[in-house]
Amino acid sequence: MRRIIALALIAVTLPTPAVAQPGTGTSSTSNATLARSVLRKLRSIEEVRFVAGRLGPVFAESVLGTAADQPSNPFASAMHTAEGKARLKTVLSEEFTRAYASHLPELTDALVAHFATDLSEADLRAIDAFLDTPAGAHWAAEMVVLQQQSSSMGASVGARAGAEAVSATLRRLSVAPGGSR
Repeated sequence: MRRIIALALIAVTLPTPAVAQPGTGTSSTSNATLARSVLRKLRSIEEVRFVAGRLGPVFAESVLGTAADQPSNPFASAMHTAEGKARLKTVLSEEFTRAYASHLPELTDALVAHFATDLSEADLRAIDAFLDTPAGAHWAAEMVVLQQQSSSMGASVGARAGAEAVSATLRRLSVAPGGSR
């Protein structure tokens, strides 16, 4: 309930004319400064850094799985033992996280440009002011959890919808689940 109230506060904090008027499609220095302030308060970059650290092991697993199927596997010699595979996974994960972190300034600049171009100065000022309030600070801190929960819920609904769609398609086409009619 508190999360819904926080989201509602954002809606009522933004002046109606600012919400109704999208960004100009161009970025000004003041918009870029405001956008950077909003991103800092949203802790967006810190969260991206955290996510990159969590993606490292996923990246490593993906690379190792793909490499294992390749005839010219560049990691073949390291993958012969469990210890070698574990070490390779650790190094791949660390290197991915390091490489991703090295691109954070580029990502930050891209996010700033996106916010500064797509949101009006009035929008950015209102969002920035909201984030300075206790409710705004709390919302920013909870935003990551909200996004993760929303993503998880969406994936769950998507998986159920996909299974239903496959079953319905098979029924409509009169195809049995094994491929026979």
